[in-house]
Amino acid sequence: MKKLFCLISLVVSISTYCQSTEAGKRQNDVFQSLQPSFFAIVVKDIEQSIEWYNNNLGFELANKTESKERGFVIANMTSSITQLELIELKGSMSLSEASKLSGASKLEGLFKIGFKTSFFDDYVQLLKKNNVNFHGDVVNDPNSGLRMVIIKDPDGTRIQLFEK
Repeated sequence: MKKLFCLISLVVSISTYCQSTEAGKRQNDVFQSLQPSFFAIVVKDIEQSIEWYNNNLGFELANKTESKERGFVIANMTSSITQLELIELKGSMSLSEASKLSGASKLEGLFKIGFKTSFFDDYVQLLKKNNVNFHGDVVNDPNSGLRMVIIKDPDGTRIQLFEK
């Protein structure tokens, strides 16, 4: 009887170890699948910024969208390694201007960081498990046709995840 109890205990221990090792490997696979995808920056003058990013960093203009009623112009630019979204927002201000005011919500500079992952569903579940602050729900991006979601870091920086 004692041998049977030891054998059952050993089988349960090995099974538990294998499951936890597999879960750890799966989580590591999820982390390793995360890749930078694009960066979005709020700018004061879209035309000047398009020229600067083209001349100085080699980004090429892919497309440009304007919505006068919503107060923005977006220029999507590409390079051989990443994409850049420049956003001119009506009423935005620089960090130095914002430091003089309270309650500023639209600042020039980094707006969000984007990543692609081939483990999109697993990643979303992991983020929910870790109580990450989601900025909206998972949606289908109309430009790429891919699912995406935006999360916020502890400081409120937006991070957008796309399925790969």
